Amino acid sequence: MLFRSGDILEDVTKLRSAGVPIGWVILDNPWESCVGSLTFDRNRIPDPAGLIRTLHAEQIKLMLWISPKVTCDAGGYAPSELVGSGSGAVINFANAVAVGRFQAKLRALVALGIDGVKGDRGDEVDLEPRGAALQNSYPVQYATASMAALPKGAAAIFRAGYTSEQRVLPAIWGGDQPGDWTGLQRAIRGAASAAMSGFPVWGSDVGGYASAGLTSEVFSRWTGLGAISPVFEVGGIGQNATPWTFGSGAMVALRNAGVLHYELFPYLYRSEEHTSEIQ
Repeated sequence: MLFRSGDILEDVTKLRSAGVPIGWVILDNPWESCVGSLTFDRNRIPDPAGLIRTLHAEQIKLMLWISPKVTCDAGGYAPSELVGSGSGAVINFANAVAVGRFQAKLRALVALGIDGVKGDRGDEVDLEPRGAALQNSYPVQYATASMAALPKGAAAIFRAGYTSEQRVLPAIWGGDQPGDWTGLQRAIRGAASAAMSGFPVWGSDVGGYASAGLTSEVFSRWTGLGAISPVFEVGGIGQNATPWTFGSGAMVALRNAGVLHYELFPYLYRSEEHTSEIQ
């Protein structure tokens, strides 16, 4: 989905006009000049610092989509700092120079004013030929390198996870479900599985991610899951990114779910604190 600074602020206005509480904006892919550069595409966002200041003035924080993929030379990584090649290349987090380069890019974004990251991918490239355990350890390396570059207490939600990552990440989300009843069922199962795997702070894209056939009814029902999930996120490819296009019924459902989510926040926050203490 293409967007520009004005689109982001217009979306915030529409949500608030409908009474939907909003505390964060997530800039999903593509916001970079190219994937892996971790620099803003100035054609889309000509003044990133100004956009961040405007959002902060509205008491809204900004989260950026990131990934370990590097799809062009603008990433600045040497071949030895990557695993794979071409569109399938990812950062080699076993390489200290690559980790330092990646973290420097993240710290520059923090200095610009971002408040957190949405760590996508980390589970797609076949890494087993390089070592039987690497497929599972790679997501942990990715999360560890990312969180070490962010200030203490920074927000983050990641997709890929493995044992011990519970100690690293504040939250995960359920990946890309289809925008239909099957997708909602998978999200509910994913929530239960995440909790039993030691990831209690979890959420899903309300309405799914690939949502070309999404209906108002499915979206409205999914907002209920979002309301009681520690992470309540609306977005994806389709109408769930612009829920007002579904009509008033869906917006009422979204507003009611959003209000309930904030009413539950003190309980969810205390639960998260307790979980951190016992890990």
